Amino acid sequence: MKIFNAAFFVIISLLLIVPSQKNYAQENKSNYDLVLSLNQCIEKTLQNHNSRAASNYAVQAAEAQLKQARSGKYPQVDLSASYSLMDQDPNFIQPALNISLPSIDLGAYSLNMPPFTFPAQNIKMADKQMLNASLDVLYPLFTGGKISALVSQAEAGLDAVKEDSRATDAEIIFQTKKLYYAVILATKLEEIATEAYDRLNSTLALTESLYQKGSGKVTKSDYLKNKTMVEAIKSFVAQISGEQRIALAALVNAMGLEWQVKVKLSENEIPLIVNGLSLDELINAAVQSNPMIAKVGNGLKVYESKIDEAKSDYYPSVALFGSYRKIISPYDAGIMTPENKNIWMVGLGIQLSIFNGYRTSGMVDEATANYKRLTEQKELLRKGITLKIQYLYNKMVAAKEREAASKEAMMSSSEDRDLVEKAYFSDIMELKDLMQAQITESIMKAQYQLIRYEGSQFEAELQLVFANENH
Repeated sequence: MKIFNAAFFVIISLLLIVPSQKNYAQENKSNYDLVLSLNQCIEKTLQNHNSRAASNYAVQAAEAQLKQARSGKYPQVDLSASYSLMDQDPNFIQPALNISLPSIDLGAYSLNMPPFTFPAQNIKMADKQMLNASLDVLYPLFTGGKISALVSQAEAGLDAVKEDSRATDAEIIFQTKKLYYAVILATKLEEIATEAYDRLNSTLALTESLYQKGSGKVTKSDYLKNKTMVEAIKSFVAQISGEQRIALAALVNAMGLEWQVKVKLSENEIPLIVNGLSLDELINAAVQSNPMIAKVGNGLKVYESKIDEAKSDYYPSVALFGSYRKIISPYDAGIMTPENKNIWMVGLGIQLSIFNGYRTSGMVDEATANYKRLTEQKELLRKGITLKIQYLYNKMVAAKEREAASKEAMMSSSEDRDLVEKAYFSDIMELKDLMQAQITESIMKAQYQLIRYEGSQFEAELQLVFANENH
């Protein structure tokens, strides 16, 4: 009885640890809208996943920022125009002038001119209506490296966002693989549980027949134990079938398909654990390809450029400028002469910060400190990635060894169950031995599938660290 209880507990434990992921419905197994492989599922998920669309928009925003930074290398041309209407014409009051003329010497006598007063004048300077247009050009000739530094920052920022996008794709691929293999695992466990149910049910029919005939070989207790186990396995089959439908529904949802779409997986086996690289090769590959390390590297480029940007204040900024002004007015007197209505100019400007309270040196020190801080963080991240690869590598090695051992155990349990069945029908073994052999075989088969599933998860997680786009 203790053996049956232990076996009963183990099979319950194995069946309950099936991942409750979300994916696909397998009703009407002969009618499907789509039959998809793992790569096809990944492609559909990548096409329809909202986080990938958000990553694409982030890349577009970074590209726009780079375009803004590069604009500093080109001439800036501005055209402006305005129309103005004043309440009255602008004027200028010329005050009255007292004018005294010198006497005129006529030789024998002199002619004295009396003084006279020039009255005040109200002079109209311009018309109250005026249309102004201007064209201004500014072209930086030298900025001490500031523009180049800003462009470098924007380029590094774009590369960092692309690494984020690559990491997002890798996460989507990883989650899709988990869902895909969870469906296969649930399907396999359902098949194993169904097979166990069919065998135990057949044994129950035989047990019931022997018990009712009163042969003495099977007691009522044996019959009830068999029936209990059959009903328990039947419940497990229903539970696993539900888990499989949930997992498949989740996969359908992740791919962006409507819930009514019936999907079938083209593969029915979880792949064997494959690892052709050494630990050193895996670590080197991860350090070179991991998007987080690459993103930190881009951050270092940003701070390098920030140092250059801060140092640019030590140098003068030189720019070529020019402008053209056009005034349109019906009035041609006062200040509205033809010369004043059309004015253009060109010039060369220079600006140099002589003293700013050590602000420039402070900016240089800040950018340098941030660069060094990020360098230390990159090293810390590299060590973390290295540890993660070691963990996954050792888990995969152990899973591969467990897979081989579990396969041998599964094959031995099947052979043992076959022998016990023959022995039972030859009256050599008892019913409890037969039930134990049947349950043990199911447990070994389930364990083998679980180990293969774990191995597939380790391998998928390894690809996630690489952000490998190869599915």
